[in-house]
Amino acid sequence: MGLRSARVCCTIIVWLLGAGGLFAQVIAPGQPVPHTTSPPVVFVSGYQNDCSGSSFANMFGIADHVLHANGNVILYFDNCTVAGKPSTEKLGEAFGAFLAALKYDDGSALNLVDVVAHSMGGLIVRSYLSGKQEQDGAFSPPAFRKSFFWQRRTLAVAWPRSGWD
Repeated sequence: MGLRSARVCCTIIVWLLGAGGLFAQVIAPGQPVPHTTSPPVVFVSGYQNDCSGSSFANMFGIADHVLHANGNVILYFDNCTVAGKPSTEKLGEAFGAFLAALKYDDGSALNLVDVVAHSMGGLIVRSYLSGKQEQDGAFSPPAFRKSFFWQRRTLAVAWPRSGWD
């Protein structure tokens, strides 16, 4: 094997060993969240007419790779996991339950996240934060105390602020 072939072979091996860092991992629901210097980023999916192909990549592309490269932990609330054709209010409740179930890998409660919501995901987050209920005019917002969940930042992309636009 010549020097050039050995270099190419070593380059390929080094690339393959380092490639694991290129594949960001979206933490699965129910799995512990590792501690990092930044709060985890929760992505909230938008409306999907057909949930059979629902995935993080289909909704958000390579955003997990970009954020993972910056040391962020990625979580994903897929509204397709809520059975039936639930109302936005029910999805807001489910999002609240998703957040409440988050735990760090040491068992402590996770109480601060950043949120990125797409389309209907913005309505889900708004419904959760306002505590909107299915009954007209009924609101029960989450209790924001030190022991409860806080959103640090929310970025809603292409969301219909006035309902279904």
